[in-house]
Amino acid sequence: MNTLTEKLQRLPDTRPYPETPTKNDALRQAADIVANTSAAQVKLAQEQLDTGIHAMLAQNHYLSLSVALSMIESPAQYRVLWQALCKALSPHAAQEVQWLAFPVVVVIGAERSGSLKQDLPQAALNQTLKQYGVIDPDTLTWLPQLLDAEDISRISAGDWYAAKQDLTAAQNFAGSLSGAALSYESGQEVRLVYALAYGTNAALREAAGKNLGEAALPLMQVWQEHLTADGLTVFANPLNADLPAAAQMHADTMRRRMACDVFTANAIRSLRLQHPRVGVIIAARDGGELLFSFQTTEPCNVPPLNFHWHLAPSEEIPLVLQNFIDLLAECRMEQVRIVQDILFAQEPIPLYQEAVAMRGFNPFFPENTEA
Repeated sequence: MNTLTEKLQRLPDTRPYPETPTKNDALRQAADIVANTSAAQVKLAQEQLDTGIHAMLAQNHYLSLSVALSMIESPAQYRVLWQALCKALSPHAAQEVQWLAFPVVVVIGAERSGSLKQDLPQAALNQTLKQYGVIDPDTLTWLPQLLDAEDISRISAGDWYAAKQDLTAAQNFAGSLSGAALSYESGQEVRLVYALAYGTNAALREAAGKNLGEAALPLMQVWQEHLTADGLTVFANPLNADLPAAAQMHADTMRRRMACDVFTANAIRSLRLQHPRVGVIIAARDGGELLFSFQTTEPCNVPPLNFHWHLAPSEEIPLVLQNFIDLLAECRMEQVRIVQDILFAQEPIPLYQEAVAMRGFNPFFPENTEA
């Protein structure tokens, strides 16, 4: 009998991959690395990829890299390209600057619309980072304001490359950054914000990607106390500090995961108040979207509640699904149907009883999975 992981791989990947391979050196090298045919081939391809990306950024002409990132053939290829980009954006000489992004996923509960504080609690951050040995704050220069995930995404690889060349370039770049107000509406939402810092101390390079460890809970408290306001409740999840490009990939997935967690808890609670039996349908929709539909298992007048997970290029579907299934297990949900047929772009999500009759399986009952 197949394992659950093998069964989760049956859900189709509907992201728009190219039908024919694209002629692109970076893509070819990434494909060679993913194929892992031999240690020598992987080493050669990695060296060529690293050298090529560095040269493109140095010449401020990285169209080939942009094409490669948009024409990847698998999440594994994307991660190889992105990791090579992160390596090129890291400091390689004593005078070069280490940039660090400190992502914070914020769950907001608001009685009315407003804006989050945009300044940083620098004193409390510095004290906590120093106390728990995460980073020596004396080696950091903080940008004074928080930036939204959209602000960070608009910064190009070329901008980051130029900003790491020396301290003057970093200071000029920092002075040019300004973020939009971190506004929110009444109700509940999940936001991703970043604190940015830079420095030239060699020890900072070891801090990139370092696990927060025992500092995670104190940092959570620092952010929650700073961001909470009258009529506003905040749950803050600080993530590991890393090179901005590296932090983006992990933090974006974590934001979606936490948004899904919040939606799931609210949807199950709401439906259970109206009907004793609640089920979940998991399906893939054309265009790179996973659908999680919360419904009553029997026909009634309670409308379904649907969460749309738009897959990032780097995300592996089985991992996304496993995390979601683990959450459903914690919520004691057993009526779950993973539909293996692709839903078209405008096709409605099937009702639970319809989904049970479709090709698919229940991940909690692997001994009786096939429809």
